Amino acid sequence: MSDSPRPLEPNDRRKLLGHTEANLLWLLLPAAHLDGSRYSAAVNVLLDSEMQAAIIKAQGYGGTGSGGSGPADPTGSAALAGASCEVRAAAVRRVWLAELASVAESVARVRAITAERLGESSPPLPLNLATTVRSIRWLTEAPQGRVLDTDDPESDHAIWFARQTSNAVRQGQLTSPGGHRIPSVSSVLEAARVAMKRPVDPEPVVQKPMEGCRSCKRNAGHFEPIDVVRYSKPDLCTMCGNYYAANGEIPPLAAVKYVHRTGKRLTTKVVEEAKRSERQPISENRTVERTRWHKGETTKEEAS
Repeated sequence: MSDSPRPLEPNDRRKLLGHTEANLLWLLLPAAHLDGSRYSAAVNVLLDSEMQAAIIKAQGYGGTGSGGSGPADPTGSAALAGASCEVRAAAVRRVWLAELASVAESVARVRAITAERLGESSPPLPLNLATTVRSIRWLTEAPQGRVLDTDDPESDHAIWFARQTSNAVRQGQLTSPGGHRIPSVSSVLEAARVAMKRPVDPEPVVQKPMEGCRSCKRNAGHFEPIDVVRYSKPDLCTMCGNYYAANGEIPPLAAVKYVHRTGKRLTTKVVEEAKRSERQPISENRTVERTRWHKGETTKEEAS
């Protein structure tokens, strides 16, 4: 996988991590017409001796990444010998496993770098899809999200790699170490559906555009991933969603700006001072005090 094409901006890092999370969640969602998650269902399909032949034939697996050395066998008889299909199906599973492991390792590396900068410990976690999703959410929440504003070539490459690789496993194009085309999980599931003569899912899951938290967006378009588990309907991140659930409204803009600027947590003191600063008329002396508070230089009591 190539390096990122350019230095990443803070919002680029959040968006790429959000895309990676969406790809991994897609793999974890239940498969239509099959048991288990989409990823486990695709793996099971490739373990089935009867389905292997149908999948390999449908995907034309075995050619090179550039198109192969010749036309595919139109009858599939040469490519569909039992042992050959078993070997090729095993190769697909190995590539998927290796690529997803590299995604998990990349996200874990970014988490370790971020924890080190915050002076926190980062105990090793199991490298699987679920823990990788949790690590991404940890990275994009305050105060960890503040570290994403800092340029770091190693983190940028790892974030870019995780997004590109997770997307390739889900629906893109992979290549084996030997240069053979490797089908994606989505293409294997579709081939399995056709082979089993199952109808197309009448209500396919449509991925929502990555628009980000509507509350954080008020701060000059700042991007924070939406907490799709708890607050997808109000389109809020974890911080703003927690506040909304407790108070029935989104947090004051001044408080949101303060969290984005300082990386500190949204506390009652921060909210109260933000509301107070937005309510009170600005006197000549108060202007200096409010400016200092918005820069994170004073506490609520000092600014009073």
